[in-house]
Amino acid sequence: MRVTTLLAVIAIALTIAYLIWQLVNSKLAGHARRNNQKRTSDKVKLKGADKAAYRQAQKLYQEGNFRGSSKILESMGLVREAITILEKSGFIREAADTLIRIQRPNRAGSLLARNGMWKEAMECFKKANLSLEVGRCARELGDLPTAIPYFLEAKANSEAAECYLELGKHHEAAKIFFRIKEFDRAIEQYVNFVDNYQDIEKVSFTDQELDFILKKLVEDRVDTRLADILIAKKRLPQLIVELLRSNNLRSATAAFMRNTIDIGPELIAFNDFKREENMLLAALFSNVGAYEYSGMVYERMEEFDKAGESFEKGELYERAIYCFERIQNKAKATEMRILVATHGTSPSKSSRPPAANDKPTAHIPDQTSPIPQPQRPSNPFSIQDTSTDAMKEPQLAEGKAIAAKAKKDSVPPPSAAYLGGISLPTKHDEPMPDPKVDWDPFFRAEFLVDLSSAEQKLLQNICVVRDFPKSSVILDYNQAPAGIYFILGGRVTVFKIDKEGDEIPADELQASDTFGELWLLKDQPTKVKFTATSPATLGCIKRAEFEQLMDQNGAIARKLYRRYAHKLLSKLLNEQHRLKKKVAS
Repeated sequence: MRVTTLLAVIAIALTIAYLIWQLVNSKLAGHARRNNQKRTSDKVKLKGADKAAYRQAQKLYQEGNFRGSSKILESMGLVREAITILEKSGFIREAADTLIRIQRPNRAGSLLARNGMWKEAMECFKKANLSLEVGRCARELGDLPTAIPYFLEAKANSEAAECYLELGKHHEAAKIFFRIKEFDRAIEQYVNFVDNYQDIEKVSFTDQELDFILKKLVEDRVDTRLADILIAKKRLPQLIVELLRSNNLRSATAAFMRNTIDIGPELIAFNDFKREENMLLAALFSNVGAYEYSGMVYERMEEFDKAGESFEKGELYERAIYCFERIQNKAKATEMRILVATHGTSPSKSSRPPAANDKPTAHIPDQTSPIPQPQRPSNPFSIQDTSTDAMKEPQLAEGKAIAAKAKKDSVPPPSAAYLGGISLPTKHDEPMPDPKVDWDPFFRAEFLVDLSSAEQKLLQNICVVRDFPKSSVILDYNQAPAGIYFILGGRVTVFKIDKEGDEIPADELQASDTFGELWLLKDQPTKVKFTATSPATLGCIKRAEFEQLMDQNGAIARKLYRRYAHKLLSKLLNEQHRLKKKVAS
């Protein structure tokens, strides 16, 4: 019984193995048969005269008469064989003509393209209505303007965008990338467009594009150069509002600094801010030196101490008196009266302290009245220096002459509103800033926050730019620094030596950070080392040039030395607080 069962199991196993073997072999055989099958057109039975013609074609082929051989084969209906002979023999045009005669322009185009005959292939693909292939042939020929519409017709958007990029048409490429939702590439091309196109105002943008750019600036904190597009299309106030609502004061300041027209009244008139957002708005105006607007916002919020400080910075001493009196700060009010007595009053400012709910209005120059000669500019967006010793007498006279010319113009230059109606003169012997350098981080530096735009440009003119490769040492231990350094791009790591003598990282600096401020006041070797963590671009203002500018411009000197004092006092208080905590513990 057991033997029978065993035999049965063996038999079943052998049967299964045989069936598997048969199945595998049948599949392999099927593949082989299919591979060996010939098309119906290949199965031609030659008769009588055809056999003789075929032999004649073979003879001509062997003799090298390929055209004659192909003609005989074509007359016999063996078109594929005729075309193969012509192509292998190098008679590409004749082979393509044969395909066109039999109404196969698509195959003719493929044959020509395969052999690098792009122009002829393009014409064939046009006859076959194959837009994508036409575009590719045109691109191979270098005819990108012809290729683009065919790519767009074929919905090959990426290839059309690449053609626009090769032509340097960044806006068109950006629009396509935006349409196909390749948003990172779209942003990249919008930035390239800003960098390479001068008259952005003349370029048309859809509302969808502008909304997309605004959203990216607010949510993703992309390159603030994109703000130039919104500035050109009068959308900057909306951007500033959204940035402040998202608590992004730094980007709001950077975007505002790229502006050339006065949007202060429009921002102040916006009445849908919360208290925290109004505080940020006031801080924004302070950052860009628009102290009058900053004071107005604080005044509206009944933050009279901050309002008084802002008006004091803007040298609007009468308004500062009003604010300090509201909080009964008699000492500051008396100090402001002394400043009024020493500096005089500005005829352009109203002697009446404004109410907290007064709306600011931009000053419009009177085209018919004679040119006033105020000590301070009459534009309420007065962010330039307003002191009496800000410019030497020759510069002041030249500035007045430029202002007189601006009065005659029907439309003032873009910088007029931003600089309070008077453009600072430019000396021919002054070095001009390198236009290839991104100066945004320079103007955002905290070191310059108290200065007006015009004053910042004076420092920019004496700033020398240098590139440092990755891992290069900018300043080594015990090295005498040149002056103050501004990080314009890349990252810088600060190293120090610990008690064990090991070198450890102490700080990480990035774009718009500065180091060396105190070295402008005192020669002292550095006790730390500054190394470029990545390829970095730094600007340096040397001590000698800095001191010369301070001697010439008392207003800048006062503002910077006040910031020095504030920084040193903060450092001292922090150190005292640290020591107290150490003793308490």
